[in-house]
Amino acid sequence: MISGRCLIIMEKRNSKTEKVELEEIKRNGEMYDRTIYVADYTNQTNSQRGVEISTQRPNDISSFVLVNRSKVDFYAVNLDRNKGLTGGETQCECLCCGAKANKKRWVLFLEMKYCLDKNIGERSREALSQLRHTRDYFFDNNLLDPETCRVYFNISIPDYSNLEPFTQFSFSQNELLSMKIDEKTVLWGHNRIEILNGSYLGTPSGKRK
Repeated sequence: MISGRCLIIMEKRNSKTEKVELEEIKRNGEMYDRTIYVADYTNQTNSQRGVEISTQRPNDISSFVLVNRSKVDFYAVNLDRNKGLTGGETQCECLCCGAKANKKRWVLFLEMKYCLDKNIGERSREALSQLRHTRDYFFDNNLLDPETCRVYFNISIPDYSNLEPFTQFSFSQNELLSMKIDEKTVLWGHNRIEILNGSYLGTPSGKRK
């Protein structure tokens, strides 16, 4: 049995850990309580513009949408504009995480690829490498605590919503299951994800994972 004193110490430690792990995310990101759209203008504008996050759907480019009908508070960090936060150039483009959760907060690592349909498989593998690098960097540098995070990877191909899920082009069901068990990470391939609450995200099919 855990004593009352131990419980108090654990609660203080958990509170301190939460404060530290979200410090950089709060400093470099923005808090939202509504649906956001993420688009990458790099190719379209010859690098004059990059990744942009908005609460309005862009009318000049296809985008990824994080639906928030429940109006859950969450942070979003544009990693394209904060490359120093991940220590290099191989990071994914965006990180979002629930601001509050009872036990584990959801954390979404997002990578978008604007490519031809014939290249979806190759670009998806490339995206997974970027997603893993970013997750590992955040965990290894104590920017996030793996014990308090429910991790999701999402590969978005904004121009091809009719071909979802994009994971089918590169990954077998065994690979997806292995990642979920061994890495405690869910890999999706959608242009639309929904926030269910502070702890869970859902796919377009409405399934909670």
